[in-house]
Amino acid sequence: KSNAVNPFIDVPDWAERTAAYAFSIGLTAGVNEERTLFAPSDLVTPHDFTVFLLRVIGYSEDFNDFAYADARRKAVEVGLFKVFESAAINADGVLLRAEAAIAMADALIAIIKNSDSTLVEKLAREGKLSREAVDEFLKAIKVVHKR
Repeated sequence: KSNAVNPFIDVPDWAERTAAYAFSIGLTAGVNEERTLFAPSDLVTPHDFTVFLLRVIGYSEDFNDFAYADARRKAVEVGLFKVFESAAINADGVLLRAEAAIAMADALIAIIKNSDSTLVEKLAREGKLSREAVDEFLKAIKVVHKR
């Protein structure tokens, strides 16, 4: 449970705690400069999703790690996506569920900023995922990515 304050004036009551938590951990900053609007009914673009994933692995516009407009390049630079994955995910402005699933799996095996650990390993160390679940996930990734 989070005691974080929700800065967004357009979030419905049922989503208030989630939006507050996402803001408090730096996952979302809202859609305006003042950081008061969340636009909960807007579709998430592939670019927006890439920004979310960069934030999940520790990168932030607030620390000048990347500029919002340059998120795709940064995602490739830090190994979140391969060049062809970035192009495919962002090609038509529509994010398919399959693309989102692949991108989230890529985020789990990406190295966290200023670390030598992947996100999935960090989650296991923190007890948020079982070692068995992590091992099964990594086995599946090897099959899918042929890594």
